[in-house]
Amino acid sequence: MRKTIVLILSLALTSHGASAAADEAAAKKVAADFSAAWNRGDSAAIAALYAADAVVTGPDGKTARGRNSIEGMFATDLRDKAGSRMTLSANEFRELGNAGMVWRCDWKLSGLKGPVPTVSGTGLAVLAASKDGWSIVEDLAALTPPAPKAPAKGSSHGHDHGDGGHDHGAGGHQH
Repeated sequence: MRKTIVLILSLALTSHGASAAADEAAAKKVAADFSAAWNRGDSAAIAALYAADAVVTGPDGKTARGRNSIEGMFATDLRDKAGSRMTLSANEFRELGNAGMVWRCDWKLSGLKGPVPTVSGTGLAVLAASKDGWSIVEDLAALTPPAPKAPAKGSSHGHDHGDGGHDHGAGGHQH
């Protein structure tokens, strides 16, 4: 009896490990498909990765509910960010039973026009399994703020007054 219990437990753990690896591979495929669709400018392919009733909140705080709204949101993003390139790194996966997982990622958007050519951030998505495979049901993206600029060499408080950044006493800058 004891050998049977050990064997059953061993088989359960082995199949769970194989399932977890397959689920992680499927989630990584969703990440790769998302990046590829973005880089092609294909909002319909991006929306197809989401469940019909999914919710997406972008880094700008705007929220889209439902696949049609999600496609419209990404169509606008792709138009506004034409020519940009998406890199999505699927970093961490946590299973939620047999039918779901949480996926944490880092993303980077490069090739933007304007004063900031690259932005990056993190994302958290909930994926659900269905007969058709995995789809995103909840997606939240956050923008990583740019690092503050270092003060120019030889300046005081980031301002160079031509005096080598000398302290002018407790009264502040006196000229």
